[in-house]
Amino acid sequence: MWTLCFDCEGVLIPEIWLEVQRRTGLEELKITTREEPDYDKLMNFRIDVLKKNNIKLQDMRDAVAAMSPLPGAVEMLASLHNTCPRIVILTDTFENYAQPMFNKLGQFTVFCHSLQIDNDGFIEKHLLRLTDQKRKAVESLQGLKFKCIAIGDSFNDISMLKAAEVGILFRPSEKVKQAHPEFPVIEDHAELRRYIEEVIHTGKAPQNAHKAG
Repeated sequence: MWTLCFDCEGVLIPEIWLEVQRRTGLEELKITTREEPDYDKLMNFRIDVLKKNNIKLQDMRDAVAAMSPLPGAVEMLASLHNTCPRIVILTDTFENYAQPMFNKLGQFTVFCHSLQIDNDGFIEKHLLRLTDQKRKAVESLQGLKFKCIAIGDSFNDISMLKAAEVGILFRPSEKVKQAHPEFPVIEDHAELRRYIEEVIHTGKAPQNAHKAG
């Protein structure tokens, strides 16, 4: 029995911080996990930028509420759910501002993190529920005798992809592709759905899959 483990930003939805960057014009917020694999370091940097520029949690929620899932993502999830009812979203984003987007994806289980907010509505600090939680979630599912297909796009997804029986990179940056040529690269949600369905039906990854590199 299979479980599908999806990263969220860059795979199912646009990068939230890049949308905030677009709305605010702050160049510092262009940095994501594609460029900075140390997530603690990245989040501390982001929170500092928000405070210095008077951006509150509600501003983040407003940005997310105005966003839409990536084209084809919702349809792909709905179709895959008919094939495999166990779909889990494993993301290093934060439920305090990301909930409006989770609602648009459908009623799927989401494992994520949370934020501590001060009395003035500013983000005070990030609270990681569990270090390397994506990999540990996959390993826990395997402990329950499920096989896992993991889909991600960034450096912080690699440990999850390595732990899963099948790991897939979806629209990764060139830097990620060059660093991890062992994973197939898929650029389209319809193709991703077909790939996953073939794995579920045959029990193995397609032999003709494109590899990074």
